[in-house]
Formats: sequence, C-alpha cells, structure tokens
Amino acid sequence: MMAKGQNQTLESFSVGQLARRWGVSPDRVRRLIDAGHIPRAFRIPSAGCFGTTLKIPRTVIEQLEADWQVSPEQPKRRRAPKPVLELRHLTGIMTDPESGAECPGDGHG
Repeated sequence: MMAKGQNQTLESFSVGQLARRWGVSPDRVRRLIDAGHIPRAFRIPSAGCFGTTLKIPRTVIEQLEADWQVSPEQPKRRRAPKPVLELRHLTGIMTDPESGAECPGDGHG
C-alpha cells in the first residue's frame, strides 16, 4: 500500500479520466476508441451490476499526446461569441403609430 501523500501513477485511465485530462466529453473519447484513433483500449469487469469499464493504457495516452502534440496543461479553447441579431422586422412595433415617435426599449408606449 502506498504511503499517504505519495504520488500515484495510473497504469490505465478510464474514459472519464481521459476525458477530463483532454478537456473533452466521455462520449468523444468513446467515439475516438470506436474509430480506432485510440488503440489498445480494453474492458475490465466493474464492481456490482455495472457491466464493464473501458480502460486505456497510460503508455498509449502518452504516445498519442506526443504524436498529436497535446498537453493536458494547455488552456481550453474558447468559442467566439455569437453575433447579436438585429430584429429589423420589429421596427414598426417599436414606433408609436399615432405620433410616429419611438417607444422606450421596454415596449410600453
């Protein structure tokens, strides 16, 4: 048994552990395995009635990261903000029909 505070090295990662390491969803990891991009994944029996657990050897992950030049320390990419849509078809609604003056932004005249 390892002493408390001693660094543990995983020999294999679960789908969830690899997903967290790479910053992707577990489903994405499963699709990469199914497509053959992550070789040598294997299943082990799970405790209880949960079926099996898919595991990926640490050596495979380290080799893939070196080949793909992926580092778990890289910041996640952020998506560009979505453009704000102008609602040009609502301009008649925002104008007082009697005076032609624009109504306040809250829609009450």
